[in-house]
Amino acid sequence: MNVPESPAAGPPSSMPPGRPGGGLMFWVLVSMAMAVFSPCVLLPVWREYQALAYAEQIKQAELVAARSELAHQQRRLAALQNDPAAIARLARRELGYQVPNEITVPVSVPPEASADATPIELIPAAPPAAVAWLTDRLPDTDYDRLFCTAPTRTLLMCLSGGLMIAALIMYAPRRRAGVMDAGAATARCG
Repeated sequence: MNVPESPAAGPPSSMPPGRPGGGLMFWVLVSMAMAVFSPCVLLPVWREYQALAYAEQIKQAELVAARSELAHQQRRLAALQNDPAAIARLARRELGYQVPNEITVPVSVPPEASADATPIELIPAAPPAAVAWLTDRLPDTDYDRLFCTAPTRTLLMCLSGGLMIAALIMYAPRRRAGVMDAGAATARCG
């Protein structure tokens, strides 16, 4: 007649007693917590990165305009140093000098469009490939308001923290009090 062995004599179980499916439930809750917590942390950082990328593009455009103005001023300086006709034009226009017996006729000229008036086309920073793939599949909603503004962001971070704590308290794998693995037994004895 076969006598079944007692449960204490068998190998230790990885699942806590009394929680069937506890390991799966633990990972479901941890995954849900991370799915809410990650955008609350990463989306504000991504928006800040995009703002810095836009600022860099604006500064690059300002640098190009400043270099163009510098080249224009250098050409003007070279003309004033080497061209007597340019000096005469400047003296007439800026200082009002006239050649004797010369008649001047005032002409109104519309102001020139400044180089600053041209709009700068800002190119948004491209997200990583995995994020782009995910955002293509998500519904079109205002994620900035959801994950970046103070009241909802704080609430979502607290809720995800609560989910993590609930997963750890309720479903975290525990060791049995009376069962010890071989490594812990030798460390305790030695």
